[in-house]
Amino acid sequence: MEKRWFASIAIGIGVSAIACSGGKGTPSPLEGAAQLSPITVESAFFEMATAPLSARNHAVGVWTGSEVIVFGGTETPLCPVCDFVEPPSYLADGAALNLATNTWRPIADLPPGAIGAGRAVALNGNVFLHAFGAIESSLWSYDLDTDQWSEVPKAPRVPAAFHVDVHNTSLLVGSMSDEQGESPDYLYEPATQTWTELPDDPSEASYGRRLLSFGDTIVLFSQPIAGVIDSAEPTVVTAARLDDGAATWTPLATSSQLSAPDYRDANLALNLARGGADGGQVNGWGRTVPYGGWFDNATNNWGRLPGGVTDDTGDTGGGVVGTATAYFASVSGSVLDLAHGTWHEIPPLPAGLGAGFGHTVVAAGTDLFVFGGSDAKAQLTNASWTLRISR
Repeated sequence: MEKRWFASIAIGIGVSAIACSGGKGTPSPLEGAAQLSPITVESAFFEMATAPLSARNHAVGVWTGSEVIVFGGTETPLCPVCDFVEPPSYLADGAALNLATNTWRPIADLPPGAIGAGRAVALNGNVFLHAFGAIESSLWSYDLDTDQWSEVPKAPRVPAAFHVDVHNTSLLVGSMSDEQGESPDYLYEPATQTWTELPDDPSEASYGRRLLSFGDTIVLFSQPIAGVIDSAEPTVVTAARLDDGAATWTPLATSSQLSAPDYRDANLALNLARGGADGGQVNGWGRTVPYGGWFDNATNNWGRLPGGVTDDTGDTGGGVVGTATAYFASVSGSVLDLAHGTWHEIPPLPAGLGAGFGHTVVAAGTDLFVFGGSDAKAQLTNASWTLRISR
């Protein structure tokens, strides 16, 4: 099912969008993007060869450009709303799937001390694992050529909780919150194993911090902690830009959305959450404020997602296909064709697994790859599927 939209983008901040049925959608803010063909989403997932891994959920997955690498995870079903007395045991084994030949190969186990839980990124022939720890996170490197893991030397002042992204030839390592005190952000250069501390940003103490790379600039998205204490108005996302080689950040326009962007394509940064909040019955805001939206780094404009705000129980933003990259956050919901502003429904996973949890979700080029997870009854699987999405 395809949902189209009309949008009017003005010079300055903001965008007005009206959901329509049928009609010709206007282009998104990506310059020249409408010249691309619309995406086509297959009607069903294709099951891949069985992985040489046990059934598990919450495994880590990453796309290298030719293979999907899956490792870690746990054989303990971790439902999203469950409470656990202690953290589960995480697995150390992994495997790589060549999508072109549909064949798996085993990879080296994670070394002792590396937790098989977290997020991974690929950079220059290496996979970097940001391993989530109960007390402190750690960073590990896997060499695709030598099939070896090694721990990345620690930064001078490691944030208690951080996120990792790629910035040209470096890793961008940013603190996620100032709630336990401010921590610096860093660039890590793998070739020289050196850390460079970024200049202090101009934001007040904040949470929900997210750094995204735009090639020759880095943009910080965050929300002030003070806004939560005084909740008469929504605590919306603010932004600041750091040009490569610059000593200071440039404050940017403030958004009208509640969640920071976590994906970047060309000049756009997006958060795909399609719902919103009104502040509740007590001390409400008198309006619905969207969770997600987009930021255009070329024009310093913020805007709403195509189709406007939906109910929390309605359609969710499962992923986005941009001009050069793709990103998927879920096995359900809809995929946004960023070049044309249209949403395309994700078909259900087989055997009722779409109602389960703990799936590993990877953007393999523009395809949606899914491994493992469980069904609604917490029965784990080691099966994997691919949903073909093409232009």
